[in-house]
Amino acid sequence: MCEPCPVHGHDNPPKIGQGRNLRKQCYPTDIPTCTGSYSLVLESGRLSINPLSTMYTKNHTHLTSRLTDIMENERDTIRAKVAEAALEYSGGEPLSFFRNLLSHGCVSGMVNSLIYYVDTHSFFDEHYDAIEELRIEHLEDCGEPLRIDGDLKNTLAWHAFEETARRMADEMELDL
Repeated sequence: MCEPCPVHGHDNPPKIGQGRNLRKQCYPTDIPTCTGSYSLVLESGRLSINPLSTMYTKNHTHLTSRLTDIMENERDTIRAKVAEAALEYSGGEPLSFFRNLLSHGCVSGMVNSLIYYVDTHSFFDEHYDAIEELRIEHLEDCGEPLRIDGDLKNTLAWHAFEETARRMADEMELDL
């Protein structure tokens, strides 16, 4: 027996044999958390169809909780700034934040607190020691210095933010 959609209650599962991740779209006016996606699960010799939206909700809640913990327990760090930006991004979609940041970078303007020079310079000054540590690690790992295009503080602030976000995504094993 399949579970109904947790948001809308419809229990119209797709037919077996339509692939591993089966899709049934909700009406376009429905809220985006209900994907209508299902997965096949084999437990104790019984095949069941489970909605992926339940899995999404659990993962989203776990990620949000971890980012909130980082903000509260690591105040005044670059990690806390990344966590804060991720939680504020696009109506609370932190996974999308990491995907977009690691694909397009700060240069895209997606990190509101790092758009203007006055903001990136302040970020650089506030986190100088951590940024310098990341710059040295890059030099040691790659054998060459970071290429500075334009403003030094701006470039290094963006690099530190992006590198910290990449490390956090790796640490949290995000599926990007």
